[in-house]
Amino acid sequence: MVHFFLVSFDTPTIYVLKKRNSDYKGTYIKLTDFYGAETQPIKYLEAITTEKCPYIYYARQSGFFKIPGIPVAYWVGDSIIELFETGSMMGKYADLKQGLITGDNDRFVRGWHECDINTISLSERDKKWFFFHKGGEYRKWYGNLTLVVNWENNGNEIINFRDSSGKQKSRPQNVQFYFKEGFTWTSLTVSDFNVRYMPTGAVFAAKGSAGFCKNKENLYYFFILFSATFNVLLLTGGKHGHIRILQG
Repeated sequence: MVHFFLVSFDTPTIYVLKKRNSDYKGTYIKLTDFYGAETQPIKYLEAITTEKCPYIYYARQSGFFKIPGIPVAYWVGDSIIELFETGSMMGKYADLKQGLITGDNDRFVRGWHECDINTISLSERDKKWFFFHKGGEYRKWYGNLTLVVNWENNGNEIINFRDSSGKQKSRPQNVQFYFKEGFTWTSLTVSDFNVRYMPTGAVFAAKGSAGFCKNKENLYYFFILFSATFNVLLLTGGKHGHIRILQG
């Protein structure tokens, strides 16, 4: 198989030569590091005529079935595939949740500096504005706490935000997890997965999904998410660019 860059030949074609499970060891040529319709044909010919080409990989199809979603992750070694087979899913240690969709950010979301400081909650629950984790720019460890959301009276105005037919326009998901300690990340990124500590007292969004450790002592698992290994696992599963929670 030849793996092209997104913009490569004018008419790239994929052929299915054998439709069945097989332990056959396939040959894969990875051209994604080479840009352009002029460069990639040259690199392809170079690959098939060079004895030891650094962008040729060999992988058994049976290994792909051990990875959730069965991606054709030919570039990873047996040790990474073994992690998928013997390791534990993150959901064993933490609840991963999507949060609030306001239905109208211009109406319900502000920069904290736009609001009267006396109406912003630092820990109180009787305020109008609460800090809002909504993704944001690439940042690790902590931060991106620049927004606040109107969750006055337990979100009464957002929860009852409806169109003319009475249909709810907002989507307040997993409200029972609001204000809890956890970790959050930016769902849309062109860089590495970036996760941040989320202290108590804040609301989180769908674009700034969050995780909540099932046991407080397991919060140290949060630090694993910064590792190069974790990013490799995400890429192996095809999770690059848009990291989202499918359920919850």
